[in-house]
Amino acid sequence: MFSARVGKRQLAALCRRLATSLEAGLDIRRIMTREAEGRGNPALRSRLREIDRQVAAGVSIQEAVAATGDYFPPLFREMIAVGEATGKQAEIFRHLADHYDHQLAVRRVFLTALALPLLQLGATVVIIGVLIWALGAIASYTNSEPIDILGFGLHGTQGLIKYFLFLATLTGIGFLIWTAVKRGWLWGRIVERVLLRVPFIGGALRVLAMERLAWSLQLTLDTDMETRQAIDLSLRSTQNGVYRDAAPDINREVASGRSLTEAFERTHVFPDDFLEALDIGERSGRIPESMAHLAQQYQDKGRLAIRALSVLGWIVTFMVIAGVIISLIFKLAFFYVGTINELAKPI
Repeated sequence: MFSARVGKRQLAALCRRLATSLEAGLDIRRIMTREAEGRGNPALRSRLREIDRQVAAGVSIQEAVAATGDYFPPLFREMIAVGEATGKQAEIFRHLADHYDHQLAVRRVFLTALALPLLQLGATVVIIGVLIWALGAIASYTNSEPIDILGFGLHGTQGLIKYFLFLATLTGIGFLIWTAVKRGWLWGRIVERVLLRVPFIGGALRVLAMERLAWSLQLTLDTDMETRQAIDLSLRSTQNGVYRDAAPDINREVASGRSLTEAFERTHVFPDDFLEALDIGERSGRIPESMAHLAQQYQDKGRLAIRALSVLGWIVTFMVIAGVIISLIFKLAFFYVGTINELAKPI
C-alpha cells in the first residue's frame, strides 16, 4: 500500500542521463550497467542493478522495468515500451526528462509560496505547546488552578504529551488523505470530487490537472502509441480521479467512431478551452503541437493558480493564528480579572 516510489527529481535526472547517453550512440546495455554502478539514491540503484541484470540476461528493458512493480510511474514504464518498439528511446527519454522537470518546477513554486504561512503555523503550534507546559508548571509550583488555554483540560507535561499526540494524529490523517488522492484510492477520489466543487480551490486544481493532461497528450500522441493507451496514460497523469475515471467512456466513444474531441466532450468534465485546442489539433492533424501550445498556456495559468492558492493558504493560516492568539489573550485576561476579584473579596 505504501510501497516506495522513485522521486521526481531522481527520475528527471535519470531520464536526462539516459537521453544524453543514447544520443551519444552508447549501447543501452552499457548505459544501464553504468547507471547501476553509479552513485545516488540506494533504492534507485537497487532497481537499476536488477534491471541491468535482466537486460544482460537478454530481457527487454520494458520487461525489466515492469518487473520493478510500481517503483517507476506508469507513464515512464509505458513510454519505455513505446521507445523500445519505435527506436525513439533517446527522444522519449528527453521528453520525459522535460516532463518531470516541469512537474518539479510547479511543485517548487507551490512549496515556496506556502513556506512562510507554514512556518508561522509551525511557530504557533510550538508556542501553544510551550504555554501548555509552562502554565501547568507554574500552577503546580504555586499550588493554584492551572489556566486551560485551549479549553480541553490540557496543562503541564501530560497535557503537552496529549497535545502533540493529537497533532500527530491530525498529521497522519492528512498524510493518509494526501496518499489516497495521489494514488487514486476509491475514497480518495471522493475527496477529489469534493475539492473540485469548492470555489476558488476547484478552479486552481482543475488548471493544474489540465496542464498535466496537455503535456502528457503531447508526449504520448507524438509517438506510435495506440490511441487508447495514450488516453489512459494521459488521464492518469492528471493525478485526479475525476479525469482518470473518464478514460473508459472516452475510449468507448473513440472505438465507436467518434472523434477525440467529441469523446472528451461527452464526458462533460473537461473545460471548453481544452476541447477547443483538441478540436483545432484534430482538424489540422497536429494534436501534439496543439497540446504543447495549450500546455504552455496552462503553465502560465498554473503559476497564477499556485499564487492564488498560496494567498488563500496565507489568509487561512493568518486567521487560524489570529484566532488562537485572540483566544489566548481573552483567556489570560479573564483569568487575571478573576484572580483580582478573588483577592478583592472581603475575608
